Amino acid sequence: SRRRIARALDSFFKVSERGSTIATELRAGLVTFLTMSYILLVNPQILENAGLDKERTATATAVCSAIATLITGLLGNLPFGLSPGVGVNTLFALTQVKIMGHKPETAFAWCLVASATLAVLASCRLLNVVMAVVPGEIKQGTVVGMGLLLAFIGLKDCGIVVANEETLVMLGPVFSNWHALICIVEGLVIATLMHHGVKTGVLLGIVGGTLACWISQQSWPHQLVHLPDFATCFRMPNFQELSWGNVH
Repeated sequence: SRRRIARALDSFFKVSERGSTIATELRAGLVTFLTMSYILLVNPQILENAGLDKERTATATAVCSAIATLITGLLGNLPFGLSPGVGVNTLFALTQVKIMGHKPETAFAWCLVASATLAVLASCRLLNVVMAVVPGEIKQGTVVGMGLLLAFIGLKDCGIVVANEETLVMLGPVFSNWHALICIVEGLVIATLMHHGVKTGVLLGIVGGTLACWISQQSWPHQLVHLPDFATCFRMPNFQELSWGNVH
């Protein structure tokens, strides 16, 4: 029955002990998904610079996010949503592949080595020691920098800012761009609802902005579910071409 399932979830995740409810957690999970689902669109666009297929990278991004979130929730009992970071993907596509000239498979190998190193440090509790050495200002600056990067990507995608050869960036034609106006209004609505303590303010803003974009562009989803091809969305890393400087 529903009550048994609710009691089992409450006991396993200790929801009541943490001062929350099942309904609150479900609502928060939905908002978290909608908030972080941008990565399914941004990540393929970034990795396309490395010659990777958009549909395959979108599938890989979704699978990795689901696995990481499940591990964190089931094993760590933490209500965190995890997904690939924009900064790391930019480093992969632009620095390792385009600038340094590595093949994607070689860059994948470097990412796997870095991930394994972090996993070992975390398992040995040495990661806390490393993080303790890093000054708090750098930690805060990193978080703020990533937030500014995500905000800039959003402003660029909706047309609020555009490229300029002299100043690098400038204000776009906001008042003639319905997409930009909808994004501005959506942001103001979310900020207003959050200011007045509306718990579903972010969710209502995202849903309202999405519907407004569909109506203004007359572009509606053609299907609700599309099964990806899992057999072709993953590529094996190439460890044979790994190098550090001039030492192979």
